[in-house]
Amino acid sequence: MEMFKQGDKFIQFTKRGGVNKGEVKDIHLTTVWDTANLCRYQSYSIFTTNGVRLNLDGSDGRIYKIESEMDEERAKQFTKAMKVVTERKHRPSNKKIHSTDENKKT
Repeated sequence: MEMFKQGDKFIQFTKRGGVNKGEVKDIHLTTVWDTANLCRYQSYSIFTTNGVRLNLDGSDGRIYKIESEMDEERAKQFTKAMKVVTERKHRPSNKKIHSTDENKKT
């Protein structure tokens, strides 16, 4: 898992379908002693620049580190390119795979 650091930007997909973007202000590590499962583990969370704490264990939805951002024009170009590729992939081929002569007598 690639760990967050201060200043990283993130995107959060909430369990209710919302999407939030933000910036990491601080990382918090908690050690959990799990006597029922006979283990000890570390739980990570981030504090955002807006003062919100988000758990990275999935309980606050899916949270990903943003690698790069794009403007609307670049997004349109990318969407258009993907549409062209998809259409080409599903376009029927003119090549015959198998042909039979039904008029031929055997």
